[in-house]
Amino acid sequence: MVSVIIPTYNYGLFISQVLQSLQNQSYHNWECIVVDDGSTDDTKQNVQEWIEKDQRIKYFSQQNAGPSAARNYGISQSKGDYILFLDADDLIECDKLKSHVDVLEKYNDVDIAYGDARYFTDGKPDELFYSLQPENKPWIKKYSGNGRGLINTIIRQNIMVISSPLIRKNVLAESGLFDTKLLKLEDWELFQRWAINDFIFQYVDAPQSLVLVRTHEKSFSYDKKGMQSYFLPIAEKQFSNYKLNFKNRIYFFLRMVEEYTDLAINFIINSSYKPLHYYKINKFILPVICILLLPVYLVIKIFRLLCKPFQNG
Repeated sequence: MVSVIIPTYNYGLFISQVLQSLQNQSYHNWECIVVDDGSTDDTKQNVQEWIEKDQRIKYFSQQNAGPSAARNYGISQSKGDYILFLDADDLIECDKLKSHVDVLEKYNDVDIAYGDARYFTDGKPDELFYSLQPENKPWIKKYSGNGRGLINTIIRQNIMVISSPLIRKNVLAESGLFDTKLLKLEDWELFQRWAINDFIFQYVDAPQSLVLVRTHEKSFSYDKKGMQSYFLPIAEKQFSNYKLNFKNRIYFFLRMVEEYTDLAINFIINSSYKPLHYYKINKFILPVICILLLPVYLVIKIFRLLCKPFQNG
């Protein structure tokens, strides 16, 4: 059985369309877990109407804690062998579940089956495009396998949207759940852990199996500055991961220095900096120290990272 987990916050306007796309699936052995993350609109009433028609749909609510916490709660309530995370404003084509389940059941060594996606503007579902960039080029990577090549690819750029992968539930048991401190880019950070933990990915190129990502004024995808603000905590978290090789650590190190320097310049020019991610205030004083005492900072950071594998051992 597939457990489809839908976190939602004030998306009552879209939730019925999402549930309709799920009910239209050619694969019927699924349950849907809607986790209401403290909505103040008519989300609950709309979901309850669907529950009366389809008992496979279940509704849970929690105080507002972000999409990561909502998905983690949904995982705790799930009963399926496979998990799909579906955003409350997106849609999936009718063979999405079937095509991905077929791959996981045919190939026992594959842990994650994922497919392509298209974007559409709210109100224009028939006009699909590849990306949010002006050039409208495909960006989702068609990668099958695991190992260094996948790690090198995924730590530099996300390879899929959150609703792309269908995963075996045991993947989450081994890799851990979503980082609840990350309000954006939480999917990318989780995908990185899957790659680093050597799980096998399989790209599924099947008709009628696309994720259809809705774009509208509330879309996280349009909040580029907000997403960028979460790069630094992800970089520092993965930079200290003892499973990364030297080359990837150098990559994260250089990106961290760049981000810290940007924070420091902002701090010096504006005299203050409103943090957009979850680090404490000492993390924002550190950029200033990084500029003034950069050589010392680099030596200390490298020493700490070299010691990390022994501390974890």
